[in-house]
Amino acid sequence: METKLTNSPKWVSWIPPYVGFIKLNTDGSVNRASSLAAIGGILRNDKREWLFGFSMNVGSSSVFAAKLWGVWERLKLSTKHNLYGTKLEVDSSIVVQVLQKGVS
Repeated sequence: METKLTNSPKWVSWIPPYVGFIKLNTDGSVNRASSLAAIGGILRNDKREWLFGFSMNVGSSSVFAAKLWGVWERLKLSTKHNLYGTKLEVDSSIVVQVLQKGVS
């Protein structure tokens, strides 16, 4: 399936989490030519302050696997730093479905 690109701007904004909570934004991408993937994420508090971030190369992967790997790394980082009450935002509806319903 081919993606059609447009020149229309799309405004994107970041909305902080509720007071006392942390928000993590994570993403993954794959170079189509080499199939090499990278992931990254950032954790910020309700005051918009940067807490932690991460990025890493994950080798050959699909976009789905790279995005899911980003979520996994986030969970490890949150656990390591005792950051409970974290809201996760992912830009992949398929990853969200897998996290909510699992896979068969």
